[in-house]
Order: sequence, then C-alpha cells, then structure tokens
Amino acid sequence: MSAERPHVSVVLPVYNEEAFLDSCVRSLLDGSYPTELLEVLIADGGSDDGTVEVATRLADDLGAIEVMDNPGKLQASGFNVALAAADPQSTYIVRCDAHAEYPPGFLSRVIEVAERTDAELVVYSDEVRGKTCFQRGVAFAQSTPVGVGDSEYRLAGRSMWVDHGKQGCFRRADLDRVGGYDDALVSNEDFDLSERIRRAGGRIWLDEDVVVVYYPRASVRTLARQYWRYGQGRAATSLKHRVTPKPRQLAPIVLVAANSALLAAAPARPRALAPLGFYLGAMAATAIYGAVTRRDPCVLTSAAAFPVMHHAWGAGFIGRRLSAHLGGN
Repeated sequence: MSAERPHVSVVLPVYNEEAFLDSCVRSLLDGSYPTELLEVLIADGGSDDGTVEVATRLADDLGAIEVMDNPGKLQASGFNVALAAADPQSTYIVRCDAHAEYPPGFLSRVIEVAERTDAELVVYSDEVRGKTCFQRGVAFAQSTPVGVGDSEYRLAGRSMWVDHGKQGCFRRADLDRVGGYDDALVSNEDFDLSERIRRAGGRIWLDEDVVVVYYPRASVRTLARQYWRYGQGRAATSLKHRVTPKPRQLAPIVLVAANSALLAAAPARPRALAPLGFYLGAMAATAIYGAVTRRDPCVLTSAAAFPVMHHAWGAGFIGRRLSAHLGGN
C-alpha cells in the first residue's frame, strides 16, 4: 500500500447489540489506522436495549464515530443510510457486523489487500466462536460442511477469487456505480450486491489472512428466526436474479419437503418415519464427533442446531417461493 493512505468509512448497522458493540468497535479502532482518515458510522434500527447509549459513549470516548437512526430497521437500509452519510473523501466503505470482533490491524490489512488485488470487493473469513454452551454447539455446526455445505468464507482456508462473501471492503466508486443494498430484501442482501458487482464486471477476493471472530445466535428461537430469514432472502434473490440455488442450498429445501411428506404419511404408515430417524441420528452422531474432537461437551447441542438451521432455512425458502408464486411475482 502506498504511504498516502486512503480515507475509510466503516459501516455498522445495529439492532440490540448492547452486549457486543463495545468490544466490536474497540477492536476496529485499535490505533492501527490513522483516526483522521477514518470514521465509524453506527446506524441503529430502533434498539430497545442499551445499544444507543453504548454507541454514544463510544463516540465520546474514542471520537471518529457518528451514531444515526435507521428508520427502515433492516441491515440493508442501515447500510444505505450510513452510505449516504459517509464522508465524500472515503475511497473505501467497510461493512462490518457488530456481532463480531476484529483482529489487530484489521482495517490496515483489509485496505492493503484491496489496494494490492485491485478487487472491487474484498471479503473475509469467519471464525465462529461461542460464549454460551448452545453458542458453542452452533459454532461447530456453522463450521462444518454438514451445517454450511461448501460455504467458502467459512471453510475455504485459502485466498481466492469467489462469487460472494458475507461482508467486506467495497470501493466507494463501485458502490456509487451499482448502488447499495436492496432495501426490499429482509436478508441475503449481501449476495444480491455481490451479484450486481460481478454482473457489472467487478471481482471479489476472499482473503484467508483476514479472519473475523463471529458470535452466533444464543438460543434455538433466535437461530431459527435467523435461518428462516436467510432462506427467505435467498429465495427472493434467486427470483430477482433468476439464478438456480446451489446444491448446498437445494439440500435443506429437499429435506424440508421430504420430511413434511414423511410426517404426513406417518399416521397411516409409522415406518415412514424411519428416514427422519436416520437423519436425526446422523446429526446426533456428528455432534458427538464434534464434542469428542473439540473436547467440549457443549458441542453436543449442535444435535439440535443442525436440524434447526436446515429446516428453518428450507422452510423460509419454500415459504417465500410459494408466496411469490401465489402472488404472481
């Protein structure tokens, strides 16, 4: 990277992130990137915990932070609100997640990669960790092919050009050219933007040396809600861009359809439930394997996390596609 560093705007859409926001922001503002070339834009979607108070305190303590309202509440609208307010001098827009912690020198590293590769978008890998017992089970589930298929930002283990990444460092000029996130999408807005960048001739680089610690949902209910939204979002973007889901995305759709059929047939033919029992047994066996290899009994909770992730995602996708079909769009 050249000696003259570019100006950077970091965007954090937040909602009820009181427990995570302080450590997240402090990990970003670690002194490795000049404060005078940096701003952190926190777009709050109507939090009813202490998120805004934490954000305001951080702004007072650290500077370079602006807190703003996100009337649309969704992450997509929060990103767009912050993008509109970003300093016109910013060469890069770095989209971050408050439910995460960033390694020392993160901003310097991701900007260096963007400058070196000349990529329109640089994305980074997740290292999923848990603070509670259930979170550790979810972390294991989200770090294996059984849970996330061939998801590159979770499993790749090497730097490469990819089709999509969850979040990343955007060139401001490219965002101005293709637009920000689609406010109409409740989820999967990141894939939609990646797709638009690629269709405009842009390239996306996944860098294995830029790893972010991500904390998953801490309860069955919030995990199910998250994956339902993921499934609905993927269905919406597949309709928008007319793309066929990948095999790893087809798997939960087929699973939900098959298990629904088995449950419907069970009253007349109880043996029809045998494949469902096999599936649950396989998930339990995977959880036991994870608990043994990680030497953590909490990983046994992934036996519940796997079915929740699979079925919530598949049901969300099917529900959104049926809704579009019945509604004629």
